[in-house]
Amino acid sequence: SGALERFVEGLEARADAAPPRMAARIALYLGVNAGLLPKGLRPKAAELRELHRRAAAWFEEKGALEDAFRSFVESGDEAPLARFLAERGEELLSRGFIEPVIRAGDALSPAARSSRVEEIIGEAHSLVGDWDEALACYQRAAGDAETLPPGLAWRTGRLYWDRGMLEEAAAVFARGRVDGSDPEQEALLLAWMTSPYWSSGDIARARELAEQALDAATISGSPRALAAAHNAVGLNHLGRDNILFERHMASALEAAEAAGDVLQIVRFTINRCGPAEPKDTIEWLGAAISLAELAGAGLYLARGLNARGENYLALGRFDDAVADFRRALSLWEQHGSVRRAWALMSLASVARQRGDLAYARAAYEEALEASEDAEGL
Repeated sequence: SGALERFVEGLEARADAAPPRMAARIALYLGVNAGLLPKGLRPKAAELRELHRRAAAWFEEKGALEDAFRSFVESGDEAPLARFLAERGEELLSRGFIEPVIRAGDALSPAARSSRVEEIIGEAHSLVGDWDEALACYQRAAGDAETLPPGLAWRTGRLYWDRGMLEEAAAVFARGRVDGSDPEQEALLLAWMTSPYWSSGDIARARELAEQALDAATISGSPRALAAAHNAVGLNHLGRDNILFERHMASALEAAEAAGDVLQIVRFTINRCGPAEPKDTIEWLGAAISLAELAGAGLYLARGLNARGENYLALGRFDDAVADFRRALSLWEQHGSVRRAWALMSLASVARQRGDLAYARAAYEEALEASEDAEGL
């Protein structure tokens, strides 16, 4: 209506004199809280969608990523939402917007889901352990191609890695294109490629790939790529040179924080706790666990809980350790991950130290059975 337009334009004019974030907030308020407007100014459904279209464009211009995403969804326009997911979806996921990305993907028709959008939605599904849907997205993104873009290669390979399928992960990583054309994504791919080699004991190959990752990340200048590369290099020093390990892990966390990458912060905090004193790591892991819970990243949460449980166990805090191990076990079972063997081994260790040998033996046997398909994990 004309009255509504004049009301909105008046607010926008005044907002332009305010900081950009405040201007964006006013636009969002108009879209979300329309029911609080004077009765004669309340927008109809079509007008409300138009407000969100205006808000989305405004938010994106001002760099308010999360608010832009919400308004793109509320606007109901597929093409702008799909474009936003393709361009900014990776950043949304790194900030922990996993379930919202899944819901946005569900709202898009198959025709609106480009290969890039399928890749982003697939990653969101993989982060919550929805393996089948993630793989279906990745397969649609790949089509019939044998050589994969580096981003799609590391995401698909990580899917197998998270399930404990090292050989399959290595095979998919190897399909990724590494030709210098996309140093950021190539650095992330090379960093992930180290994982199956490191876990299977081929440290020389893992170290070689980690150094290549760091070279590519340095060329890219991307904090996210630098974080992944320093983590990969650091892990190859674990147990061999803990000074270099700590130096690279500190660099990894610093870069992850600069990138605003919540998931990397969680993962690298867990990795960093290896050689540290248990009394120090409890606090670090508590912060990582809280971040994983907020992001809805169940697999990261399980790893954090299991790691904290190990540190509780080292301090003799058996009840706290068992609580964390059981919760980690439940999450891994929920996601169908062979890493459930880690939690079972830990529970068996607690039972053994408490003298409950029958339970310890049963848990060890179950862990052995669960680990048969874990390929070295």
